[in-house]
Amino acid sequence: TYAPGDTKAMLKSSLGLGDPNIAMVEEVEGPQISVMFSDGQRLLGLDTNEQALYTITLEGERYSYSDPVKLDLSDFIMGDPPYQGVSSPQWVQVMDGRLYMKKNNWEDLEHDLFSFDLKTGEKKVHDALHLQTAAPYKDGKIIAVQLDPNNRFDMNTGTLIAPPLVIFDPADESITALDAAMPVNDTNFDTFPFY
Repeated sequence: TYAPGDTKAMLKSSLGLGDPNIAMVEEVEGPQISVMFSDGQRLLGLDTNEQALYTITLEGERYSYSDPVKLDLSDFIMGDPPYQGVSSPQWVQVMDGRLYMKKNNWEDLEHDLFSFDLKTGEKKVHDALHLQTAAPYKDGKIIAVQLDPNNRFDMNTGTLIAPPLVIFDPADESITALDAAMPVNDTNFDTFPFY
């Protein structure tokens, strides 16, 4: 953690987080947190193996898991039994009582953005595609960088397409492009994290 007055990160506990990229569905019992984040009040952890969201409580260096909320992560399952796994989301954001999760989309999927009610786990599939990085904006909207990873280049000029900044409104599924673009990492052509 960082707190006012801290000059460096303070180690609170060694949580033993799971593999951030992929976890095998049947190999681990109990919470195996692969993604950790906050809703502004609580520390939360996503266990992709159990397809559940946990509240994480830290007391000194000790931690505990409670209040599991079951999530339908069927869209994140990859492979065929018995070699099946659940991929971790590309990014997560919490806003207005919902957990937004983006799936990597190199396969021209029809949907790659999902949200879940933090209390009930109720799932919603969103129409917005290729929001590579995102953050809460205002009035219930999300600001994001939109880029189709399979169409990164302008074939006429041979240059990278500058990924536009957009505003996504989950209420009506609309996307509004802004007159701005995100720089692209010249090394691997990824968009930078957006905070």
